[in-house]
Amino acid sequence: MTGRTHDLAAFATLAAVFVASPLREMSIATAVTAVFANMVGGLIPDADQPGSDLYDKVRGGNMLDEVVTPLFGGHRHVSHSLVGLGVGSYLAWWLLGYLGKFLIIDRQVVFVAFSLGMWSHLVTDMLTREGVPLLFPWKKKFGIPPWRIMRLKTNSWIERLLVFPGLLTFTIWLLIKNKDKVELFLKEYLVF
Repeated sequence: MTGRTHDLAAFATLAAVFVASPLREMSIATAVTAVFANMVGGLIPDADQPGSDLYDKVRGGNMLDEVVTPLFGGHRHVSHSLVGLGVGSYLAWWLLGYLGKFLIIDRQVVFVAFSLGMWSHLVTDMLTREGVPLLFPWKKKFGIPPWRIMRLKTNSWIERLLVFPGLLTFTIWLLIKNKDKVELFLKEYLVF
């Protein structure tokens, strides 16, 4: 999937979990950081790919790209596996603990948002012909559906004309359908 599809899938997942969860009081800093962390989580598995959209969004990304991508052993290896999810989650939890010394944020909310982004990335990449090596270091790649021929080609017309608009429509529908909950959160639970 393309970076923009991963971004939207991450946000759609975050929105779905938000509307399914009970409301809780949250600072504006936590809410903004959670959305940002969700977008980063949605792109971070592609840190193994030279020229990833992730590097375009970071100052000094080209230099970072040159250093980081060789460490992963190629695209869709460890970063697209349960091992990668575990390591990425651990590093995110550690980084959020460190940032908590400077930012007043709810570490757990931001961590969940980041993790949802990472999970959505793997699930959407499982829809592609390449699949993902969930059980790395075992090289077998898993996909949905299990038959490669039935899966999507990355950046194909199906992704551009069906998947991306479908995710966008779903996200908008979900937020409109739960408009009362969204408004209640913004008015009563979001602390400025």
